[in-house]
Amino acid sequence: MKSRTSPNPETIETSLTPEELFKDQPEKLNIVLGSETSVISGPMNKLMHLAPFFAEAGHSLTIILPNKDSSKFGDLGGAKVIDTSFIKITEFELSVLQFPKVIDKKLRSNGVDPKKIDIFHAATPMRGPFNSFFLAGSLIDMAYKMDKPIVAGAQSFNRDIARSTITTVANRHQIPGLLKIAAPLVDNFVIKQEKTMHSKADINFSPSPAMDRYILERGISKNKLVRLANGINPAFSRSRRELKEAKSQRQSWGVKPSEIVLLVPGRLSSEKSLEKLKHIANLPKTKLVIVGDGPERQKLEKLLPNAVFTGMLRDKDLANAYANGDILVLTSDTESYSQVLFEGYASSLPVVAPNSGAFVDLVEEGVVGLKYDSGPTLVAAVEKLVHDQKLRQTMANNAHSLSPESWYDNFKRTEKIYRLAIYLHQRPHLSQDVIAKTIAALDLGI
Repeated sequence: MKSRTSPNPETIETSLTPEELFKDQPEKLNIVLGSETSVISGPMNKLMHLAPFFAEAGHSLTIILPNKDSSKFGDLGGAKVIDTSFIKITEFELSVLQFPKVIDKKLRSNGVDPKKIDIFHAATPMRGPFNSFFLAGSLIDMAYKMDKPIVAGAQSFNRDIARSTITTVANRHQIPGLLKIAAPLVDNFVIKQEKTMHSKADINFSPSPAMDRYILERGISKNKLVRLANGINPAFSRSRRELKEAKSQRQSWGVKPSEIVLLVPGRLSSEKSLEKLKHIANLPKTKLVIVGDGPERQKLEKLLPNAVFTGMLRDKDLANAYANGDILVLTSDTESYSQVLFEGYASSLPVVAPNSGAFVDLVEEGVVGLKYDSGPTLVAAVEKLVHDQKLRQTMANNAHSLSPESWYDNFKRTEKIYRLAIYLHQRPHLSQDVIAKTIAALDLGI
């Protein structure tokens, strides 16, 4: 076998274990992660769960994000957290004025030398006007200029979220026609920036086939894309329904013994399209229970006066809520993965979801749930499951088999992706075939 210090790109051994492949890397990594927003969404949820594992493993993790309010997400495993300036657009606190030089200065003033960083991780990167502005995009520009390894998360349909935000702003400020005027400009800008950012990364990760398609449409090489979904807390289990605390929770919702709980968990925000729930708000023999909080809550409480709003639940209280559900109802058309879907699967819940976004691939029709594309078909799907207990049970059993890996296993997978990015960055002349074989050997393929 050729020397590992000067590998032949065409004959490099791809049957090596990760330990052998990465043996020339530091045992403990210095990592910088930049997030555009600190809103508790999919990317932030992942960070909250993984940060403690990185600390426990002895890695050094520095997180840059806007509004580092620890009351929302704890201490992030003791990681060094650097705050940034931000603006608030609808519910999103977006980092602003984060030029590469500003990020460099922030890191150094907080005792972090960018030259000693092993991997830069940009969560859902974007750039603003003049090729700068937003945090994660500028972080990539900075790392790229320094010739440092980069991992980028393809975790959000930025184009759809931008459109939803424009629509919300237009409705709040009564600006008719704003979306029609702005949509083409926004689409072109977002697509261009996504292509630029993800092309600079050594490795991009995606949580689902729907996100794969979205990012590959930007012209990103398939050999730069690996799979990284989310983990799951083992607390999510149907068996929790028999616990005294869970029974007490269900009673507090005012659920009658004969009623079926339609559970709707998640962030209450405009892009989740929760207004669809009006179609099933008053179905006989059902109780609509909405778990979560967000800027749309007050509006939804007026729209759905008979629904139960629990507010945000965490840990065992959240796991109990899933266990108390009978049918998981989802409404968002722009999900790139959907953590709540897999929390539902782990809790053995049949699902009713839109036939769009990640749900197209992640919800198998008639096996784990039913899909809909309009108000009437949403009603039909829910009513079918409400009145067919045998079908609900069959789908519940099938759903449970789709529970994802634990958060610890997800951490180990993330760590492997970081090391793969470093490995590939150090070997820029590897052929596409060898890269593909290496990704497959590491079980990271999409």
